[in-house]
Amino acid sequence: KRGKCWYIDVEADGRRFRKAHGKHKKFAELYLKDIELKIAREELKIPTDAAIDEFFENFLKYAGAHVKPKSLEKFNTVINCFEDYRSRFRTVNKVSKISAAFIENFKMSLAAKVSNGTVNHYLKILSIIFNWAVQHNVVKGNPVKDVRRFKVNTKEPRFFSREEIKLILSSCPARWYPDYMVLLHTGMRRGELANLEWSDVDFERRIIRVAAKDGWSPKGKKEREIPINEELLKLMVALKKKSRGKHVIEKGGIKRYDRALWENFWRLTKRLGIRNASIHTFRHTFASYLIMSGVDLVTVKELLGHRDITTTMRYAHLVPSHKLWAVNRICSLSQNGTNLAQSRKFAM
Repeated sequence: KRGKCWYIDVEADGRRFRKAHGKHKKFAELYLKDIELKIAREELKIPTDAAIDEFFENFLKYAGAHVKPKSLEKFNTVINCFEDYRSRFRTVNKVSKISAAFIENFKMSLAAKVSNGTVNHYLKILSIIFNWAVQHNVVKGNPVKDVRRFKVNTKEPRFFSREEIKLILSSCPARWYPDYMVLLHTGMRRGELANLEWSDVDFERRIIRVAAKDGWSPKGKKEREIPINEELLKLMVALKKKSRGKHVIEKGGIKRYDRALWENFWRLTKRLGIRNASIHTFRHTFASYLIMSGVDLVTVKELLGHRDITTTMRYAHLVPSHKLWAVNRICSLSQNGTNLAQSRKFAM
């Protein structure tokens, strides 16, 4: 007992565990017996704690063996940003010393430099890192969970107008035309396009399979099939005849990486004066024109490979006019009733 508070003091596996447990001795004794039982059953997990720089180093080693290079790059970016902020506080040198209040201060410091959406993204990644710390018994809880995210207004996806599509396809260099056409008619992500192989193209069934390869998998590891329409089929047949390798999009028979794709597209749109557009806008365009053509959200979800329908709902603002069209179809059901009402006199 110290002052008015009773403490539990336990040693297990060579580590000491101390915790305050209120003003009542009986409750503290019961808690102690529970801990002793867990020790006997080898169920007690006392957080090992660690120096923060050592912890991040171990996490990145683990991530390097389990995640994609792009994901590893994101982890590195967030950790470097967090460490730059933490370096101002010498006393915060152990993982256990990173509290929700400390994360909150980091959040506000970051918000002065980047958008609220970016801050939320950094917090999401930090939460993944600290969840790993909890799973590996480094700390007892995740401090990021208690930090509120910023409220961010979701922007409606930008999609190309018909005039912009014509301008892009008529103005782009010939070597990039197939890339833009495939993206426009399939809604694939640029990484999916870069890793698309001829073995994924079924000409008989007229299907493109977005499937995992050695060292690469689709986002969320969700594989899917996309039908090939008439216009895309002609292009794919022509590409197949000229192909020298196993990849659909290639350069000299070798896979062409997606970085060159978005860099060249950025230069093209800048030259054409098309604003607020990226290579990902083709994906938004594919989805938006499907919705405006009356395709339901569930079908669009499957074609895009979204894991959750809430992601597809960003295109829901394009649906209203088609809702009216759908409701008007009900008129035929009551048409006979209307004729009957006109032929009889109803007392009001």
